Amino acid sequence: MITLAALLLAAQPQPAKPRARPAAARPVAAKPDAEWLTGLWAEQTKPGVTNLDICATWDALFYRGDNSFTHGEREGYWQLQGTRILETDQPPAELTAEELAAAIKKARLVTRLGPDRMRQSVPGSKPTTFARCPKPETPVAR
Repeated sequence: MITLAALLLAAQPQPAKPRARPAAARPVAAKPDAEWLTGLWAEQTKPGVTNLDICATWDALFYRGDNSFTHGEREGYWQLQGTRILETDQPPAELTAEELAAAIKKARLVTRLGPDRMRQSVPGSKPTTFARCPKPETPVAR
């Protein structure tokens, strides 16, 4: 009798197992563009921690809409070429071919991590992560 009951239970239709969904494709971050890059950025020194204290100082990285920049004691001009950013002392149009070639060799790769996060890296160096500072995007006066 037990055998008959086991056979009857085994013969009943089993509910279909849910199909595993294919892994969702990880969204690809948009390529950086000049409009997105323009603004004030705070270097992040501790992984996983967003620190915006530097936003109110002259140590923040400030890419202006006129293609000039300041970062601490450094200032100059920036130009985005694809996913690489060139920072120079003079506007790129005023550089000699040799100076431009040298700037291209020093160009950093910019990776857009999100609407308000980026990573900059130079071959052979540790990448640096930045978080966008909240507006107003002007450091306080010294």
